[in-house]
Amino acid sequence: MKPSYLIGAIVLIAVVAACLVFLRGTRTSFLTKLGRSGNSHEFAATLSQGPMWMLSCPLPAGVDPATLTQKALLEMIEKYTKELSEAQSHQPFVYQKDAHSCLPLFTSMKRAQQFVESYVREKDRVIPFSVLELSQGNAAFPVFSQVDKVIVNARTDDEYTLTSQDLHECVKIGGDRDRDAPCGAPLPHH
Repeated sequence: MKPSYLIGAIVLIAVVAACLVFLRGTRTSFLTKLGRSGNSHEFAATLSQGPMWMLSCPLPAGVDPATLTQKALLEMIEKYTKELSEAQSHQPFVYQKDAHSCLPLFTSMKRAQQFVESYVREKDRVIPFSVLELSQGNAAFPVFSQVDKVIVNARTDDEYTLTSQDLHECVKIGGDRDRDAPCGAPLPHH
């Protein structure tokens, strides 16, 4: 191989590597970029208007997989699939992180699935989750007052925890933030 071809190949490899690094960086959702920019008003407005995904879980503690037979696992899957599909409302899933109650929201079904995989692996439990698509993110705003933290794309490389200013802007858009409301206000089934 001539030296000029070798230099060209090395440059091409470097350009491809730089493109891959750039593209990996663009995997961050627009919503997360807005949140990280510090523009809480635009972040809250975008969150309120766009689709979001939220989790519901009828059995948050899950079941120890060592205690399940294959038949029991299939029965459990069937039971919770039926319950979740027939439910008229859903309790939003809230989890504990560093002694804080956290509500995870997601910008895509894929990110919600990443969270579920990570959470189930960490807990080493069989946990039935339902992923709810909210046509507008502001449908989740009433639940914000019932948790310590709201985390967009939790447990993904695109994670963003709403700041107090973000929450304040969401309240301005979506109504009062009542800290005394009971946790887990049901959301209507869509």
